[in-house]
Amino acid sequence: TVGGTTCNPCDTMRSALRSSGGSGAAVAANLVMCALGEETGPSTRNPAANNSLVGVVATHSLVSRGGMMPASLTRDRPGIVCRTVKDASIVLGVLAGYEPRDPITAASVGRMPKGYATFANRATLKGTRIGVIREFMQPFSKADEDTTRIINEAIADLARAGATIVDPGTHGELFNDAIADL
Repeated sequence: TVGGTTCNPCDTMRSALRSSGGSGAAVAANLVMCALGEETGPSTRNPAANNSLVGVVATHSLVSRGGMMPASLTRDRPGIVCRTVKDASIVLGVLAGYEPRDPITAASVGRMPKGYATFANRATLKGTRIGVIREFMQPFSKADEDTTRIINEAIADLARAGATIVDPGTHGELFNDAIADL
């Protein structure tokens, strides 16, 4: 690798952030329509956020890890960085599914929708279930507190738009009965 700092093309005093920052910067600079990232931590999501883009990191088994150079065999997964949700959904539709170089993708056979882009075109979120993972919303800094506040506002907006929100609550209240039963 060449090394050095990848800058946010809109403000070169800011970082494009993380290992897939080059992918995010290339999309933000309009060099490419979409790019692929590789994620062990938030290496696709952070460049998408820092460059005002859309980042999608698929669930394990949905998109092949074939050709990746993983840092962790259990956590690494490919990510997609695009300017719009519709573009990201189109790329996800192309990449998703069984691929022989990654046997775990066999789990996706028969379990995928006909096209992710159809969801990007819907005028309502009615019937859409959105799960909230609160384990990643730990307030280690003021920026983390701000991020969690913004996420909670977005969750409320999604609910107002008709989505069914499956939220464990700030202290996992949704799971308390299930855990007690176990």
